[in-house]
Amino acid sequence: MNYKHLGALILFCTCTMSNHLFAQSDIVSKAMLLISYKKSENAQKREQINLAGEAAYRFDVADFLSKNKYQDIQINGHATVNYEKQIWQFRSRDLQKNETCEKFIQTIVETEKRPFLGVSVIAMEDFSGVQVVDIIEGSGAEAAGFQVNDIITVVNDFEIYSACDLTTAVGQTNVGDLVDIDFLRADENQTLRPTLGYRSLKRLSWKPSCNETSIALENETATDVQEAKLSVFPNPTKGMTQVSYTATNQAAVQMSLTDLTGKIILNQQITDFDGFYLETMDLTTYPEGIYFLNITQGDVVQTEKIVLQKH
Repeated sequence: MNYKHLGALILFCTCTMSNHLFAQSDIVSKAMLLISYKKSENAQKREQINLAGEAAYRFDVADFLSKNKYQDIQINGHATVNYEKQIWQFRSRDLQKNETCEKFIQTIVETEKRPFLGVSVIAMEDFSGVQVVDIIEGSGAEAAGFQVNDIITVVNDFEIYSACDLTTAVGQTNVGDLVDIDFLRADENQTLRPTLGYRSLKRLSWKPSCNETSIALENETATDVQEAKLSVFPNPTKGMTQVSYTATNQAAVQMSLTDLTGKIILNQQITDFDGFYLETMDLTTYPEGIYFLNITQGDVVQTEKIVLQKH
């Protein structure tokens, strides 16, 4: 068996939300990070930081950008994390001249949903198909009844010789489609029709962040005001939108999403809020219209209107 062609086709059934963009328990299948820069404007050569695997994923790019004011910094990379594809891109010359904040934060530029089956496969040495080596729990493949060691040969009349072929065939479909898959099990030809799920593709970058704490005078005594900021982007959205919430107060956060009638669509408590929350909200299964995202933290209540426009 040729393990060089190992590929993963994964289904996520629900949109999960976390107050950490990167968690210590993340499963990193692969990652690559390249940072290129000049130490000064007149430098004759460019310096590079080239990392792979866990080292690439764990590298604190925001801290690097905050501490190093190098010239013409370019960052490119990608990772597969928890079966989710991430693409990283940054160019310092794209920053506006008035963006002078020294601190940087990571931000989600775009999120899209791509169809996935829910199996990991390897190519057969005789090019007779791809052998299933793992099935993701809760995936369309599991629900349809696929088993480890099944050999997939055809997807919707598309002949499969490698993991890349399977990725291509599934990529030509849509999330929620039924697909006809021919395969061998114990040398017998069989067919199953799984429903495709999806996993997210996130495009990430870094941007300057000026998060200053406001000061107010009360009874001639200066006291810190717990500044909090809620933002949603893009808005209007076709379904996938990024929610960002920052606050100097690290108390628990209650988040809810309601429609125009006040019906609660989503309700979640973030008990381990550490001052920064950034995650993608999936509204693609909801009807077009206006929704309200409500954040409650102690006595502070913030509301952001979200416009869902699918066309």
